[in-house]
Amino acid sequence: ACSMVFLGWLFGAPFTGWLSDHIKRRKPPLLIGGILSFAMILIIILRPFDFPFPVLAALLFLFGFFSSAEILTFAISKEMNLHKFAGTALAFNNFLIMLGGLLFQPLVGFLLDLGWKGEVENSIRIYSSFTYRLVFLIIPFCILLGTIMGTRLKETFENE
Repeated sequence: ACSMVFLGWLFGAPFTGWLSDHIKRRKPPLLIGGILSFAMILIIILRPFDFPFPVLAALLFLFGFFSSAEILTFAISKEMNLHKFAGTALAFNNFLIMLGGLLFQPLVGFLLDLGWKGEVENSIRIYSSFTYRLVFLIIPFCILLGTIMGTRLKETFENE
């Protein structure tokens, strides 16, 4: 089911880029994608019951589709800078995205360990469903924070 996020990105990123070019705006698709991806991941994490596999797969696809609006940050970073700095701006944008993975993967592990009750099975730590859900709330929190920060961006499309 997790691979559905990547399938969502596969379809969502080109669609978001096309939509942004079509309406000649960067911010609205970025902000709408942030809000909708926030909603999808919150539903997935906080679900009060286990979804049937097709429903979970569909929600993960929609999460990937909507979160692919992040691709617009590359266009925004390019358009916000002088043409001679475009490569550096794009590289820095990519650096920040990769830095998120570098920092959050060990942070999630650390937070999971804080909620660990000492249960081990076959030399593997066992974490409760509640602990996973609590720790993974960092994902919608960061999406919401990024969306709020996105409201402060200047529209860049007209600079082209």
